[in-house]
Amino acid sequence: MLKDLKFFTYLILIILFISLGFFDLNISKAIYNPDVDWVLFMDRYGVLITPIFIFFGSVSLSKLYIIKNNKRKKSLKFYIAMIIVSLIYICTNLISSFNFSITYFIMFILILWVVCYIIYFVYISKKETLITLENFCRVVVLTGVYSMVTIFVLKLGWGRVRFFNLDSGYSNFTPWYIPQGYNGNHSFPSGHAGNISIIFIFLINSFSIKTKFSDIFIKILVMFLISIFCLSRVILGAHYMSDIIMSVIIVVSYMFLFYNKVYYKIPIKKSLNKFNKNNLSSVNKKNTKNSKISRVDKKIVNKKKLSNKNKIKK
Repeated sequence: MLKDLKFFTYLILIILFISLGFFDLNISKAIYNPDVDWVLFMDRYGVLITPIFIFFGSVSLSKLYIIKNNKRKKSLKFYIAMIIVSLIYICTNLISSFNFSITYFIMFILILWVVCYIIYFVYISKKETLITLENFCRVVVLTGVYSMVTIFVLKLGWGRVRFFNLDSGYSNFTPWYIPQGYNGNHSFPSGHAGNISIIFIFLINSFSIKTKFSDIFIKILVMFLISIFCLSRVILGAHYMSDIIMSVIIVVSYMFLFYNKVYYKIPIKKSLNKFNKNNLSSVNKKNTKNSKISRVDKKIVNKKKLSNKNKIKK
């Protein structure tokens, strides 16, 4: 399933990149319209998608690590750091966009925490889904962090001029395959397209979907959201088609990498058995302690009985 999805995903993305990447300027000229409301809406909110995913994933993992008394303190510190960084990023963007007051700021944080707890307590009821959720959150956080850092570094070094910053004769336009170095321009690749591409993770069926209808519905919904959002970046003039497709390739590549290395590294049944063994061992330790205590108590009781018998004889 994963191999087939991986093959067809890369095949489609490479075909799109080759066929559309060489017509960047013509496509942008044809569909450029920065005054559309839904395009402006996606421009404002799109940058928050991956940070929100990282935030929820890090909160869930931190909670699971604390409950299970996991000894990997470095991992716990990393996830706590990701919670703080993503929360600061989300809040600063919202405040700068809408001039939130302190009350709205506190309400936003409370809503995030409530949603995290709802997700956690929904999946905590079953041990198998709990472990599945843990692996899923690891893939989400690692994919989000690595892809955003990679896109940011490429943006700084590539120096491609955005379409809305081109001069009237388009003389400063450069194709995607010619990097310009650091010059203050950050068109290639697209950060917004990378943000929305994180939802591609739901196509990999991380949670079991029983009915075919729901499976098809999720796939159509995810592909529609990614497509319409990426197209909005070209309509706005902030990016070219090659910028968008390259971002999707980067995010999807990290996603498949971490699914192979993290999600499928320890099968769910094995990890579930380990989880049960740990619980059993803790129970056995308690039982042995209790048995030791009961033995000591029996000895004391027997001694008292003997002493009482001796007193009666005397």
